[in-house]
Amino acid sequence: MKKVTFGLGLALVLALSLTITAFAAPITVEGTVSNIDEVAGTFTLTLADGVTTYTVTPSAGFDWTTIADGATVEVSGEDDGAGNITGASVTPATTETVVSGQIQSIDYTTCTFTILTSEGTTLTVLLPEGTDCSGLLLGGYVEVTGTLNEDLTFSASGVVVTPTPSEEGVNTGFYCSNPSVPHPALSKVAAEHLTDYGAALNWFCGGGLGIGGVDKVLSFGEAYGKTPDEILGMRETMGWGRIWKTLQAEAAAVAIESGEIQTQGNGNGHGGGKPEWAGGGGNGHGKANGKNK
Repeated sequence: MKKVTFGLGLALVLALSLTITAFAAPITVEGTVSNIDEVAGTFTLTLADGVTTYTVTPSAGFDWTTIADGATVEVSGEDDGAGNITGASVTPATTETVVSGQIQSIDYTTCTFTILTSEGTTLTVLLPEGTDCSGLLLGGYVEVTGTLNEDLTFSASGVVVTPTPSEEGVNTGFYCSNPSVPHPALSKVAAEHLTDYGAALNWFCGGGLGIGGVDKVLSFGEAYGKTPDEILGMRETMGWGRIWKTLQAEAAAVAIESGEIQTQGNGNGHGGGKPEWAGGGGNGHGKANGKNK
């Protein structure tokens, strides 16, 4: 009897072991660090939803000085299905972005340079110490990858020289690549014309318009009773000067047809050639007047 009981108990233990193992699965998540406990060898990871949390046990030999409360990290390990990640590798989360622009100035000693983005923003780019920046030229175009700092400098991890862009095309500058960050000048234009910022950003990023172009689309539309789409349609075949003259002519024609403008005029005159003493004969005078109302 004892022998049978032992066999059943062993089977139960094996079954539980298999069940627990079945729940373990590879997982990679990103979140914020809190509740660091070096003694227990764990910390809490809260995901971006602010609700989901994991207790993380880093792999052996983990350097605890590489993390701190509030840091954003990426964790890869085994999820046991009960909110624990074990044997985890922990690395800082990447939050890099890409910005393109034209080089305005270069300090080859420090490999620091400024670029003017396609959105009209000037950024000071900081390259890692020891970077060879001899290939960068004043007036050249570059694409830099890195992080925008609070002081509006840009810490770059890499830089690539790019061809000179054409005037038309899609804007891929910082504010177009990061629509959640409002463009100061574009936001002001949208607010002044009581226009949705998202619509203005679409014209700016994908419509081939600068800040001034967006302002003209809205200003002309308001002044002459046109929709932005109508102004944009005219822009496909006309310059801004011709658009303005066309709108003025249309407005004047409508005003005349409606009777808002009346025109009247009269004139008379006659003329002659050379005086008699010069071998000819004749004299001339003329008079004309007109009035618009």
